[in-house]
Amino acid sequence: MAVERYIAICKPLHHHQICTVRRTYILITLIWGVGVIPGLADLILLSIVRPLSILTTSTFCSSAVLYNTVYNGELTKFMNGLYTSVVWVILVFTYCRVLIAARRASTDKSSAKKAQNTILLHGAQLLLCMLSYITAVVDKMFVPLAPVDRARLTFLNYLLTNILPRLLTPLIYGVRDKHFYKRMKALFSCRLFFVKVESIKQ
Repeated sequence: MAVERYIAICKPLHHHQICTVRRTYILITLIWGVGVIPGLADLILLSIVRPLSILTTSTFCSSAVLYNTVYNGELTKFMNGLYTSVVWVILVFTYCRVLIAARRASTDKSSAKKAQNTILLHGAQLLLCMLSYITAVVDKMFVPLAPVDRARLTFLNYLLTNILPRLLTPLIYGVRDKHFYKRMKALFSCRLFFVKVESIKQ
């Protein structure tokens, strides 16, 4: 998404040539392929290091419990670090370039400010979505403190780092719309909406 915005704003004349449907499908396939690599690597390492009977064992459903070998731990750290680093580099590069382009392109100060605010808002929304990268870290920090409530803590962590940021996205963008903001303000100030219906006399 960040790369697409970068191309649309910084290279608008080439946008329709670069961002074609075919290339989008290729990119989606590539993303899925890259996403499958850690899981496959974990399974391969598990099948080499541990007996296959581990797959029929009744245990808590967690990758940390299932893949609890030294190799899997190191591989997970490496892959998480690699993915996070690549995503951060792409985000920082694209958004810095987009902000610079927005400043240069607009001669009107108010429209330039509005463009910058939109870009910053989009960046903030993406940063919220980046919270999903710290899910495992938060689990490792807080679950050992209360092992009895492991399931609840894991669920709460997932809710806060994965679900909530995606739920906030429509609200973040919606607040910028005047009509939506007016309705939300009225709703949160506990005002009721009344619709006046007039009968049509024939």
